[in-house]
Amino acid sequence: MSESVYITSPSRDTNTESITTRNEKKMNNIMANEYGFGMGSVLAIVVVALMLLILPLMMGPVTAPSPLLILMFPVVLLFVFLYLHFTSK
Repeated sequence: MSESVYITSPSRDTNTESITTRNEKKMNNIMANEYGFGMGSVLAIVVVALMLLILPLMMGPVTAPSPLLILMFPVVLLFVFLYLHFTSK
């Protein structure tokens, strides 16, 4: 009741071609992401530009910000920088 199992290895040429193709794809991916300019970057720029154009049209009368609101900006930036620092490791 035992069955024979034959293990065949791919030919050396096919394996080398596969590795070469894989390395070329990896290099193309690295080159494409080297400058960080992709669809996500374009979308982020478009969203920020639209916000800068449209949000001021919806504003009411402008007054000076309160001291608490002025203090909130550096605190939020501090938490964003700390989050980015700890998640990048």
